[in-house]
Amino acid sequence: MDREGIHDFIKEIAGPNAVIVDHDRWVSTHCVLAPWTHERGTDRTPSAGISINEDGSSVYNCYACCTRKRSGPLVWLLRELEKYTGESYKRLIKQIDTGEFLGGTLPEWGERRKTRRKQVRVLDKEYLELFESAAGHPYMARREITDETIAYLDIVLDPEDSHGAERIVFPVFTHKGELSGFTGRAVGKNVEPKVRDYYGLQKELLLLGSHLVRPEDEFVLVVEGLFDYAKTAQAGYPVVGTMHAGLTPYQLQVLLDLGKPVILMYDNDSAGERAKDVAIDMLRPYLPVSYCRYPKKSRVLVGGKWGIPKDPASMRDQDLDAMVGKARIA
Repeated sequence: MDREGIHDFIKEIAGPNAVIVDHDRWVSTHCVLAPWTHERGTDRTPSAGISINEDGSSVYNCYACCTRKRSGPLVWLLRELEKYTGESYKRLIKQIDTGEFLGGTLPEWGERRKTRRKQVRVLDKEYLELFESAAGHPYMARREITDETIAYLDIVLDPEDSHGAERIVFPVFTHKGELSGFTGRAVGKNVEPKVRDYYGLQKELLLLGSHLVRPEDEFVLVVEGLFDYAKTAQAGYPVVGTMHAGLTPYQLQVLLDLGKPVILMYDNDSAGERAKDVAIDMLRPYLPVSYCRYPKKSRVLVGGKWGIPKDPASMRDQDLDAMVGKARIA
């Protein structure tokens, strides 16, 4: 593939704003496999390259992948992406394999992203009536979540799931307001699993709270857990929860649909730090993205004592405000 074709190929798989650096015999870019094959889940410098071969097959090569050097023909790279993302690159593989990819022949990136969506399962909103409100529950009081917030977020209670565990249950909607399932946090200690999903919830396709983001909101805050979401929503922020430490390609698409600058506030641990780095790399080609930094010293009241917060759910409103106000642009 020639240089121009490689440029177009990189944009096809990494987005229209992907970093591209030309060299004499190859073109370098950030490793598209980094979320799965780099130690920190990110590639801070362009560590991958594609060889220029106008009369034959070009080869993808990354020297920074943590397990071993990753290299192979472009078709191999596309099959690796299929394996990790679950998305289909069948049409692009066929064009590369038959030499029909000439650059710029495929639909625009935005259109291709839309065709890769998975169908989200939708439930009738009558499913909400299967649960009772969580208002007044002592567990919610301990977590400092008010009845007003409970009503706003439609938080409900499952007094006894199929394993006999009491759970605080959050309904999960599409960003268009369609009910798609539920996810519940156990009230009792030492209950496994701590979080249980209901009615086939497709977590990887959805962002908790995306239906409440308003057109006039200036940004959207991204957090991990259920009570991180509840606490920051209560503080007045337009917030969505990934419901795990990370950001999937489908959740990225929801953020693109919302079309607002993103502020990341993942948990204050190693998993949260890795998730933040991966999310920055995924978001930066498309949306303005910033990230919050936790205080390094015990200057914040956590559970009535001075300490370093572990997540947004453990913080006071004024400390959340301070973090968001000092968010650093990625």
